[in-house]
Amino acid sequence: MFGIDFPPGTSPTQVVAVHPTQIYEVLMGTAMFFIIWKLRHRVHGPGWLFGLYCLLAGIERFIVEFFRAKDDRFFAFGITTAQLIAIGFALFGAVWMYMRWYPGPASPAPRGAARAA
Repeated sequence: MFGIDFPPGTSPTQVVAVHPTQIYEVLMGTAMFFIIWKLRHRVHGPGWLFGLYCLLAGIERFIVEFFRAKDDRFFAFGITTAQLIAIGFALFGAVWMYMRWYPGPASPAPRGAARAA
């Protein structure tokens, strides 16, 4: 079913070992959380952290798709549909971050910073 050739005589009910991609996603999602949490008080425009999340989530999904037991590699270089969407999501996040890199003059000061009078 997944494009894997099994030895002759293998029972169709035999369990096939696959990567635990759910665990990979939890670990990378936790790392994404800590990265975003660490950068939450940096000076940047409103919505910048959302762009960072989109970028990191796209990268995470792109990586996990290499380990999933699927046979939908339709595009060049064995790229799956989900990886193509993940690339688009990451690019969207990078553009979103770039557009909101600098805070505007009316943006609130980060926590703990003094405002100019």
